Amino acid sequence: MTGMKQWNIHPDALTNVSKVMLEEMIARKEKWEKLNKAKNHWSLFTLLSLGLFLLFGAQVLRGSSGLHFSSNFLSILVGNTILLLLILLFIVGIVQVKLLSKKTTKAEIEFEALREECIERSSELWEKDQSWQHRESVFTYMKTEHDINLYHK
Repeated sequence: MTGMKQWNIHPDALTNVSKVMLEEMIARKEKWEKLNKAKNHWSLFTLLSLGLFLLFGAQVLRGSSGLHFSSNFLSILVGNTILLLLILLFIVGIVQVKLLSKKTTKAEIEFEALREECIERSSELWEKDQSWQHRESVFTYMKTEHDINLYHK
């Protein structure tokens, strides 16, 4: 973890257990943010492919022999490779968004569980720091640098 190594703190501010716990918490937060960002990108891709399909599909239907639903709509759809490709891209996008949503939710639950455990065990992790002086500096650093709130659940 590069962030904590570059941060100069008092030697008594962190025990080995608290340091490992904070490093793991930062890693889990970064994983959660990365998955959330990927989910947002895939959602945008899915909406874009749907929009292109609707736009291009309307033009193909308009260009065919009128909008008679007696004609085989499926044959028009299958006959155009670009429409099939856009449908395939849309389906791939939906599957990716669904998978990434599950992974994002799991990563968030894991991160929140570790964060809550750190809050609950703060008296054990900083047992030498009765005045909260070092603990306050660590909590402030985690909030400002990594947007992790360790003050309350």
